[in-house]
Amino acid sequence: MMRGSRLVTTERVVCFASPGSDAAVDMLADAMDAHDATLTVRPVGESLTPDDWIPEKTLGITIGGDGTFLAGVRAFAPRSIPFFGVNTGTLGFLARTDPTDLPAALEEIFRGRASVSDRQRFRVTGPGVEATGINEVTFELPMPEDPVGRKVCQ
Repeated sequence: MMRGSRLVTTERVVCFASPGSDAAVDMLADAMDAHDATLTVRPVGESLTPDDWIPEKTLGITIGGDGTFLAGVRAFAPRSIPFFGVNTGTLGFLARTDPTDLPAALEEIFRGRASVSDRQRFRVTGPGVEATGINEVTFELPMPEDPVGRKVCQ
């Protein structure tokens, strides 16, 4: 549940985890056990089910790189699930929490000290295109059907 910009109730955590994130997922599972919260872990690319989340009582977490974070945006944002990203990737522009900081971050969340900030999203639609962006939207010309033109001369 939200109180102002504070997340005050977390009964359930839904996590999208990229391959190779087992150590961070184990830390997350230990924290959930300590706080008697339900944890659902889904591989990146899977969809949420109605049983995965309870409105106003669910926190989303992504464990992976920025691609995993963007998958979280697509899954969590339409359902108004607040979330944060744990970076196990290489860049970490979007997923900023280091795995070693995960236990402390979760402790702040369960004590009701976490603030939630809304981020602007972009929705782009067009013929055969529907996309959501949070940090940028790029417009490109479509590739020609024959990207390599050939001309035979004598």
